[in-house]
Amino acid sequence: MLDPAAIALHTVKRGGHAPGDSVVVVGPGVIGLLVAECARALGAGRVIVVGRGARLAKAATLGHETVDFTREDPVEAVRERTGGHGAEVALECSGDPAALGQCAALLRKGGRVAVIGIPMEDARVPLQRIVLDEIEVVGVRAAAGEMPEAIALAAAGRLRLDELITHRYGLEDFAEAYVTFTERRDGALKVIVRP
Repeated sequence: MLDPAAIALHTVKRGGHAPGDSVVVVGPGVIGLLVAECARALGAGRVIVVGRGARLAKAATLGHETVDFTREDPVEAVRERTGGHGAEVALECSGDPAALGQCAALLRKGGRVAVIGIPMEDARVPLQRIVLDEIEVVGVRAAAGEMPEAIALAAAGRLRLDELITHRYGLEDFAEAYVTFTERRDGALKVIVRP
């Protein structure tokens, strides 16, 4: 759990929110949920997670605000929740090709998007909005030395890693663990294999 936690921490740092800022996390998979946890741990005033289904419900149980994109428009929902201004930072963790455009649209002027989700198709980049509203877009590849800080945050209980583990298997059951993870069986989020 510490390796993805360090990547999540790096994502949040690339987003560069200030204490008290509104941070939107798009995509509540394991990385997205860890990103939400890290944003909260680093002082975000509010964390709004955009997604759907059981993974979005998990974000709610962790205490984050949620927006179900199947029920409401994420851009309108975030703008409404931020008094019409938009969030300061968006952290794109879904890899959906449309998400980058949505992230740019839900930010206030001068906002910043950090992208860890890798689109499988060409992403739609709203250059006019990025230029006119001075939106910054930065990429995130992996951790960049955040492991010691991630360990300290987890040890202090500021990152709730255990709550994201849904399944545990012994090494002899690796095949079942793999299928459970790839097919998201039984609400699988993080599947741990112990050698």
